Amino acid sequence: MKHLFSFLALFVALQLNGQANYQSAQKFVNDAARFWANPQNVDQLITRGAITHSLDSIVSWNGASVVTEKAEMEYNDEGLTTIMRQYLIDSLTGSLQLDGITTFAYQAGNLSNLSIQELNPETQEFVVFAEMDFQYDGSNRLDSAVISLEDPFFGGGFGPFLGIKNVYSGDLLVQTRQWLFVALLGGWIPSSITDFQYDDNDLLIDQLTSAVDFTTGDIVPSARTTYAYNAEGLQETVIDYTWVDPNWEESFRTTFEYYSNGTLSNEVEEVFSNGTWVNSTWTTYPVENVTDEYPFSSYIWDAVGSTWVVSDSTINLLNPSLPWAQVAAPTQLSALALLGGETSGIGLFDFDGSSIDESRYFIADSLTQELGLDSRQVYYYSLIEGSAVTSVLPEYLMVSPNPAQDQFYIDLDLDTKANYKVYNGAGAIIARGEMNIGRNAVQTSSWTPGIYYVAIHLNDGSVYVHKQMVE
Repeated sequence: MKHLFSFLALFVALQLNGQANYQSAQKFVNDAARFWANPQNVDQLITRGAITHSLDSIVSWNGASVVTEKAEMEYNDEGLTTIMRQYLIDSLTGSLQLDGITTFAYQAGNLSNLSIQELNPETQEFVVFAEMDFQYDGSNRLDSAVISLEDPFFGGGFGPFLGIKNVYSGDLLVQTRQWLFVALLGGWIPSSITDFQYDDNDLLIDQLTSAVDFTTGDIVPSARTTYAYNAEGLQETVIDYTWVDPNWEESFRTTFEYYSNGTLSNEVEEVFSNGTWVNSTWTTYPVENVTDEYPFSSYIWDAVGSTWVVSDSTINLLNPSLPWAQVAAPTQLSALALLGGETSGIGLFDFDGSSIDESRYFIADSLTQELGLDSRQVYYYSLIEGSAVTSVLPEYLMVSPNPAQDQFYIDLDLDTKANYKVYNGAGAIIARGEMNIGRNAVQTSSWTPGIYYVAIHLNDGSVYVHKQMVE
């Protein structure tokens, strides 16, 4: 999809070939999901506050393992994205060619301008085809935005196309107003108004959009969504309506179910047809306690067979390669690892160089219901110079032997408080302990042979990572 990465960056700034080894992949991602579902693990890992890695690039592959897209990032001294370059496959040469450039500008840390350029095939020059300007109020909330486009629908040329204004009451957004710029009429005309209504607990219960009728010039009802909540204040039902003069008619309903701890377990979507609700899609979240990034499986209702059939399975994992910091905003992208497919090629740790995450998208065969790999994206992160995290141990730290069989030792020749944690390839902590000056033994006899990562935390805040082999 053209400019996929550009619009992905905008969203964040504002906010199958081969058969699938389903069971092994499912175990892999569920184990990792359970690890990241534990708040203590997250709190212990993400505590340092300094940025240690930045997202260098995103590379997209199709099922034949051919690069089809690529995006590269640049950052300013504050860690904010300033440039993203997008590459696409040239149909003639088969090589990656620079196709789009997105630039970001900021004021007081807020995104103030976003400009998207694309390659003009005739002149081979990059020209701006979309631009967005943002203004904020005194409370640092988005106040207004103007979107300019190349060749808007009315009047031609490059210029303003859509204007947006937010209205607040206290801390609540109560109205969003939109205008279209019509050059033929010499200026802005109202486009739509969306009103938001809340209950006594400041929970959104009604969202009503009215849009302009270009035939009459009147603002008429356009879309409506209502929200209902359970006793715990969790969203329970969302209903979408369409306007059939003179009434609102139900069209689409989503129902949510939760685990006892309040995390989402099921999400069922239905359509209103012939006076009754009919199943449409179902998404189930099998791992309890995952509060931010959910593993899930999606199903589509088969009306003929009166059964659910699987369509895809997905898990969103926090990046275990970034346990001590956050990715530079606004490109704070979580990687995806999907249920199904071969997982041995996913590099969850790479402290010696770039850190890598991978997103794999699997879809189900409509006849066999087997998952197959459709495409994947690989996220590359680099260690920022001057980071507190280093894989080079100082002279007063030594880990030996490497490889180890029954145990290895951490020798500390410094009178300071320290502790260690050992991670497996899925990002789970399998051993931890306090360290004293002298020799500290770590038992490995019960471990599966493979590569492990020993993170050593000193009292002064320094963090060292050692790659340890176990036979």
